[in-house]
Amino acid sequence: MYNVGVNAFSSDKYVPHLIQRLDGSSTKPHLGYTTAADLLSDDDADYYSVSFAYLPVDLVHSTEVRDAQTNEIIPPWPSLSDPAAVSLRFAQARQTWDESELFARIRSALDSAVVPPGTDKVVTLACSTVSWAGDMASHGIAQHALALTIRDWLAARQPEVERREIKCYAQDPIYTPVDEQALAEAGIIAVDDPRAFLHVDEASAVISFSPNIPVRRIVADLARPALIIWNKVEKEDLDKPW
Repeated sequence: MYNVGVNAFSSDKYVPHLIQRLDGSSTKPHLGYTTAADLLSDDDADYYSVSFAYLPVDLVHSTEVRDAQTNEIIPPWPSLSDPAAVSLRFAQARQTWDESELFARIRSALDSAVVPPGTDKVVTLACSTVSWAGDMASHGIAQHALALTIRDWLAARQPEVERREIKCYAQDPIYTPVDEQALAEAGIIAVDDPRAFLHVDEASAVISFSPNIPVRRIVADLARPALIIWNKVEKEDLDKPW
């Protein structure tokens, strides 16, 4: 029924093992990130070769399962396939959360924050899918709804004579075409890795919760965003990507 590929990496020494689909093309590659702590760790020494010993970023071709008849990607998690249903659920959830006590507290905290004028974009990183059909569906939707709340809050703070559109970018390799369509209808631009990182600057608000890549370290190397919302840094988490 399905054609399954394998993980592959590319380097100057090794030729990438491209995952072959039924039509002979390869899967869409994405970037893999390795933290400094992982590069220095010997917990998984057999995984690294000399070629990757000091390489914090590599090219990854992920495993992909496709329907042999339609050639469509089958998500490895319960996922809604109807874009209209996902968009409706997202819109309803956003309205509910916009009226909730939690969002009122978030807006109150934002009103007391000092954000430089001219902040004109919101960048979300690894905020998960909005088409998830399982029990964790609300997490991804809430995080993207928060991004829209931040966008609207930033727009409302602009002087009327200087008002301009606040862009909202989102990046997560987990996005499906259904996710991208639903996000686009909500006003969020889904971009491929690493383009969201390229939008991070002093005029951006960054949102990221428990990513499985070192978002904090990458952002710290790029810029000092006007606003950052992510998990509190705990001492025991300093050696973990999230």
